[in-house]
Amino acid sequence: MFLSLALAIVFSAAAGKRWQTWTVVGACTWRRNHEWATARGGESVLRERYARGEIDESEYRERLQVLRGEGQ
Repeated sequence: MFLSLALAIVFSAAAGKRWQTWTVVGACTWRRNHEWATARGGESVLRERYARGEIDESEYRERLQVLRGEGQ
């Protein structure tokens, strides 16, 4: 009984530490990517989205006009 309780405590502590590490790493990665995307400018992000196929050519051109202040 004592051994199973001790093992449960050890595994719970290890799992908690792993979650805490993942959360910190995930937050740092998101912050670094967000700062990188912000510093590059909207046109660069738009070009990448078009290259990955996330948006089609018409949407790319419309958004590019808006970014450059030529649209609507």
